Amino acid sequence: MMKQANFQTQNYIVILTLLFTISCKNSFFYTDLYTMADRKSRFFLDSYAKETGFALSQISVCQDVELANRLRTPGLIKFFPDSIKSGLTSAFKNNMTIKKEITSTRYYMDSDCRFEDEVLAKGLISSIQSACQDCEAVIIPQLKITSKSLKNTYWGGPTGFSEDLGDDKHLLEYKLVTSIYRNDTLIYMDNRTHWTEVIGARGEKLQYQVPQEVIDTLVKLSLEEYFKRMK
Repeated sequence: MMKQANFQTQNYIVILTLLFTISCKNSFFYTDLYTMADRKSRFFLDSYAKETGFALSQISVCQDVELANRLRTPGLIKFFPDSIKSGLTSAFKNNMTIKKEITSTRYYMDSDCRFEDEVLAKGLISSIQSACQDCEAVIIPQLKITSKSLKNTYWGGPTGFSEDLGDDKHLLEYKLVTSIYRNDTLIYMDNRTHWTEVIGARGEKLQYQVPQEVIDTLVKLSLEEYFKRMK
């Protein structure tokens, strides 16, 4: 009877260890992953003619701060909007022929993150396209950053042991939606998201610059279907 109990206990420990290992692997797997954010922010035509010039609308950027239920910290992470705008503009120029950049304070660093196709009034597209008569289409980029700051803690497996590492972990999600309009009509929309984490000092108000490599990759992937369908 004792041997059977010991055998069952050993099996229980092995199962818990495997579950913990799988959980850690999935957590690591999702770090620094690029993927499609959702199917709602997608719209394609069957094919696209090769455009000779685009107007690039003012970049829309917002940050949505999620509060941690556990391991809450007074620390937070903030971003450099001008740097993000410059990085996105550079990335689109590397992929598309941009003839004119349109500036507008109305859709810049929108704090309530109300980004979706339906909030883009048709009058906005018309005004952008009228400012560039030889631009065949208008690109509308929207970047939403979701951040969650919490105490950085090491979990010791199935025993439940944990250790406060003394710094903060900022979990970040970047979601880029790229829309293309022609004559007030949406002809293309796609999105990509990227998850990563940043470590900062405990309680620090961290000013963070998004790596250009991340911006370049998000722009390239969000335009992937457009180029695939180009004739």
